[in-house]
Amino acid sequence: MTISFQFGWEVLLIQYLQGIIGNSPLLVSIISMFSSLASAEMSVFIICFFYWSYNRKIGLHLAMSLLFSSCTNSLIKNLFLRNRPYFVNEEIECLRPVEPEFDINDMAKQGYSFPSGHANNIASLIYTLYSEFKNKHVLYIGNIIIFLVALSRVVLGVHYPSDVLVGIFIGFISILFIQYMLKHFDKKITYIFLVIFCGLGVFYCDSNDYFSTYGLLCGFVLADLFNDKYNDFSNTDNILRGLIRLVCGFALFLIVNTVLKKIFNTDSYYIRSLRYAINSFIIIGIYPLLFKYNIFKFK
Repeated sequence: MTISFQFGWEVLLIQYLQGIIGNSPLLVSIISMFSSLASAEMSVFIICFFYWSYNRKIGLHLAMSLLFSSCTNSLIKNLFLRNRPYFVNEEIECLRPVEPEFDINDMAKQGYSFPSGHANNIASLIYTLYSEFKNKHVLYIGNIIIFLVALSRVVLGVHYPSDVLVGIFIGFISILFIQYMLKHFDKKITYIFLVIFCGLGVFYCDSNDYFSTYGLLCGFVLADLFNDKYNDFSNTDNILRGLIRLVCGFALFLIVNTVLKKIFNTDSYYIRSLRYAINSFIIIGIYPLLFKYNIFKFK
C-alpha cells in the first residue's frame, strides 16, 4: 500500500518550475542531464576511476559511503512508500521517468519518492570527495552540482522538494557514520555491519533500486576482500595506463551487465541482487587481475 503526503507549497513549486521549463524539449533535455550526474552508471564510473587508477583508498571510501547511503535511502523509501508527485497530482507531469521502459505508474519499477536516490547519491559522492581532499573548491563546485541535481529531480516531476532535501541529509550523515566506523573498527567489521544492516531490506523492500544496490554492495565487499588477499594491486600515476584501466573496466561493466540480463531474464528481486553482485565482483575483484599483464604497462 502506497501513501501520499505532501505540502501545498511543494506542489505549487513544481507546477511553477514545470511551467517555465516543461514546454521546452531542449530545457527538459538539459535539466535531465543534471540528473544523469547522479545516475548509477556515473557513480560506478567515478568509484572505479579512483579505485582502479587514482587512489584505491579513496575509491574504497567512495564505494562504502555511496552504497551504504543508497541502501539506507532505499530502506527508508520502502517504509514510507511515498508516491511520486505526478502519480497523485494531475497538474504535475512526469517529464522524464526513472525507468523509461516501464509504466510510469508502476512504483515497483519506478521506485518510491521519499527520499530522493539521485540527491542522496550525488551528496554522498561530493561530500566524501571533500572529506578526502579537504579542498574548498571541491565543496563549492560540489554544492552547485548537488543543487542542480536536486532541482532537476523536482522539475522533472519525480520528486518533491522534501524528497531531495532528506536525500541530501541522509547522504551527509551516512558519510559521517562510515568515517566513524573505519576510525574505530576494522574494515572487515565495518563490512559485516554494512551487509547485515543493509540486508534488512530483503524482508520488506519491494523496489528494484534496493535489490540492485544491495547486490552491488555485497559484490563490492567480496571483491575488495578478494583483492586484499589475492591481488593487492597498486594505483598508477601513468595517465595512459589509468585511462585504459578505466575505459576497459567500464566497458566490461556494461557488457557483463547486458549479458547477465540475458542470462537472468526474470523479475525476481533476489535474482536481480545476485546479478548485480556478480557484476560488481567481476569488475572490482576479477578485472584488476589484468593489471599485472603487459596490456596495462606503459613507461
